[in-house]
Amino acid sequence: ASYPPTAITTILEEGSTANKSSDVLLSPTSPRFREHRENSTSSHFSNRTTTTHATSMHSSSPGNNSSSGSSTSQPLLIPADERFDNSTSPSYDNIQSCVAELEGSIDDMLIILDQRRHQRDALAALLLARLDHMCQRTGQLLFRIERILSIDRDVELQITDCKTKLLHGFGVLFVKLQCMTNVHLPIEDAVLDVETVVEHMKKPMNLIIKCSNKIIDHGELSISQRGSLILPAEDLLNNKQQGKSSNSDSKPLSPRVYMGYDYKPEEIAFTSDGKIKGGTLSALIERLTLHDQSDTKFIQSFLLTYRAFCSSEELFVRLKIRFDLQAPPDLTPFEFEDWKESKQKLIRLRVFNVFKHWVEYYMNVEEDQSVLHDLLEFTNTTLRASISFSADQLERLIRRRLDSDPLRKLVVNTPRDQPTPILPRNVKKFRLLDVHPLEMARQLTIMDFGLYRSIQPSECLDKAWSSSDKSKGVHIRQSIEYNNQVTMWVSDSILCQTDIKKRVNTIKYWVQVAEKCCQQLHSFNTCMAILSAFESSAIARLSRTWEVAGSRVQQTLNGMREIFASNKNFAKYRTLVHSVNPPCIPFLGVYLQDLTFIEDGNPHMLKNTELINFAKLAKTSEVIREIQQYQSTPYPFLSVSMLQMFIRANLQSSRDDELLYSESLKIEPKERTDEKVTRLLEESGFI
Repeated sequence: ASYPPTAITTILEEGSTANKSSDVLLSPTSPRFREHRENSTSSHFSNRTTTTHATSMHSSSPGNNSSSGSSTSQPLLIPADERFDNSTSPSYDNIQSCVAELEGSIDDMLIILDQRRHQRDALAALLLARLDHMCQRTGQLLFRIERILSIDRDVELQITDCKTKLLHGFGVLFVKLQCMTNVHLPIEDAVLDVETVVEHMKKPMNLIIKCSNKIIDHGELSISQRGSLILPAEDLLNNKQQGKSSNSDSKPLSPRVYMGYDYKPEEIAFTSDGKIKGGTLSALIERLTLHDQSDTKFIQSFLLTYRAFCSSEELFVRLKIRFDLQAPPDLTPFEFEDWKESKQKLIRLRVFNVFKHWVEYYMNVEEDQSVLHDLLEFTNTTLRASISFSADQLERLIRRRLDSDPLRKLVVNTPRDQPTPILPRNVKKFRLLDVHPLEMARQLTIMDFGLYRSIQPSECLDKAWSSSDKSKGVHIRQSIEYNNQVTMWVSDSILCQTDIKKRVNTIKYWVQVAEKCCQQLHSFNTCMAILSAFESSAIARLSRTWEVAGSRVQQTLNGMREIFASNKNFAKYRTLVHSVNPPCIPFLGVYLQDLTFIEDGNPHMLKNTELINFAKLAKTSEVIREIQQYQSTPYPFLSVSMLQMFIRANLQSSRDDELLYSESLKIEPKERTDEKVTRLLEESGFI
């Protein structure tokens, strides 16, 4: 189990309680310098509409003189009637509230770790929730401080340094908390790593709290002059209307262009609700590793479907290039450090996170051996030189995958309470009806689940299972073949009985097996395979046999037929399968129908563009995720070798449709209407 990444890097965002209309001044060194964000998933830097005017105040650098010729930095004092009152200002109240919470946050995390009363997954979830809350409160606190700006230059530099350390600490802590869900890592080591990171975060956290207390205790609200300050457009407009003027030698202030996105506006397209509709490969990979936001669902959809538009080798190369992103030219030393800390470092963490998820959940070791070896080399060189703590984790993960079975082991929990198999009385010599219907359902389910859990995401793309290339969609093809073989075996076992009573008993037996699969085991795929035999022309036409079978058998069958009815797009079945808990084997045919509909009904590229139709792939990924939902929980049944051999032998020896229909005609020849009436009268004793 693993917990998806949260927007840890957005800790400096404005808190939900911030009053945007009360903005006084924003620092150009703050992330809040940028214009108000548009929708987090649809906006990008290059197409924003600037909503603020900028003005440049007296520079604090000696080389930039004011209009009066003075080269010294003078504090800008807010007039007495415009000052904040410590006792009544909402800003001060908010700071005090944040400080009160933050003072206990770190200690609370250490207490939780020390108690260790929870299982590792629950402990990680609890700590992640605590981390997320602490990130939000820290971001709100820092934002409040920047809005008030009642601190001197030395304190400002301290807070800037603390912000950098905290941002780095939150990233490291998030990674370490994810490690706690890794069952291969001893829990003691994982807890020790988290405790170490938390201890290192205490110093910058305490410094921020100290600075906050200084602000709260500050009586006069003076603003140390900086290089540039932003004034909201509404205030500038009010000043103009009131005859107030800004500094005479003010110059328009350029936004932090170097913090924007690198793709061009025409390289990406969004839906009306802000989701990614399409994009070039470069733009999609950039969205995958953005420095200022993380879209977990997009990452999952991308990694599930990327093979539809690029190879694993190409994806690896492009992620390497993204990791090695270089700064724009002509940046000042301050801008370069800002870019490095606020963009490059976060992008590298995003790339690492993509690598980790790719290797752990989405790689097919059999197909991606060379990529895994290349990634291992990259991890031990470039990645280790930049973020060594992440390199160790990724290296262990890669080596474990290289040493594992060719197909990823999806089963994550081992069944405990395994029911005792119901064996035939004579285990050396037995026939079909000697096997208990429940045990037959169990053994068929074991076989079916082994095929279902092996299906890989790449097999669900481009209708691979119907391709002329037999090497594609291998496990889906095997599952389809199993389904067809079960149908043939059920039909053959009925038709091989020349005596009508034996045929009826065989039908009743398979109805019981299907009922166990459906209602008790939720093995819907096998259940549907059995029902398909009853619907086949060779069995459905056996009117005399069905008459003898009786109404109770028909009633049971009709109940199951109603569940799997195709009207309203299998609405009743879909409701049922979504209501049950794993273990479960869904009817694969419904998923293949959905994938076919998506593939045939949507183009690969957006119309009149060269953009990959990612909206189509997002729909495909939803189907794949639902398939995967039931792959990780196995059934608690023991595989009985003699029964498995018996089943396989019958599956492989069953006759095909044509032979089965011929046999059906032999045991129940076609009757004219008058012949049928005569027969029924004879059987009733009237003739």
